[in-house]
Amino acid sequence: MRAGFSAFPCFFKYHWLINGKSNVDWEYRVDPFDRMASAEVADRLLITSLDDLQIEENPFAEGFLWNVHRGRYHGHPVAVKKLKQARSLAPLKKEVETWRRLTHPNILPLLGYTELPLPPMIVMELMDGSLFDLLHNRAVSLSLLRRVEIAFELASAVSYLHEKQFLHRDIRSFNVLVRGNDVMLADVIGVAVLDCLEIIPNTPIRWAAPELFSSKDAFSQFSDVYAMGITLSEILTRERPYPQPWSVRDISRAITTGSRPQIWPPTAGMQELLIAEKD
Repeated sequence: MRAGFSAFPCFFKYHWLINGKSNVDWEYRVDPFDRMASAEVADRLLITSLDDLQIEENPFAEGFLWNVHRGRYHGHPVAVKKLKQARSLAPLKKEVETWRRLTHPNILPLLGYTELPLPPMIVMELMDGSLFDLLHNRAVSLSLLRRVEIAFELASAVSYLHEKQFLHRDIRSFNVLVRGNDVMLADVIGVAVLDCLEIIPNTPIRWAAPELFSSKDAFSQFSDVYAMGITLSEILTRERPYPQPWSVRDISRAITTGSRPQIWPPTAGMQELLIAEKD
């Protein structure tokens, strides 16, 4: 066995972690930030006119609360998240309040936002696509080193978020964006709504920690780490968690009874590594 495979233990560590109990008591506390500095950042990011922001009409991505459009801001290509229902401003305000305080190379930077009477929008960097798209594009070869780098950068972003006493709540490969060698965690205050799991397309149920099925208020750093562990197994195997053609109810039962995505026997995505190692 060559030295390249020495990185495998980090994946097995997270595989062990997500198979253990993540339902641990946690008192969530937020340390106060410098309010004056925060207000100055908000002033710089607030967009008061759409003269410098051009937005394509048709969205290229869609979420439960948002449509995402390509656009140009001061001449630079950007992605623009538009709130679907203008009367529901709480998600926008909460996301902006959190996002503008975060500065990390692996967290997608906030470039600007609007307030009423303008349409509620968030402007952010435009990336090439999601980690999910990259992992499931078999035309793209991913070495073990590259997979470890992606895993490390995701873990670095989550660690930073938790250090600032914030929760993500929706860590999954769809919310990790890539562009070249850049890896950035997006949707920094995810809105996984378990009450709606059976009606939302591409529901995040496959990444949800077991305790969230009994209470949607059970989000914690531990449930974030669980979701990250599921994503790490996805990076290794290049398969969607629980790839069987199961219903939402079947997946829910599997998660709550202790079943986890398996990394043995090797998937096609893992065999790619074994073939490369032999070469």
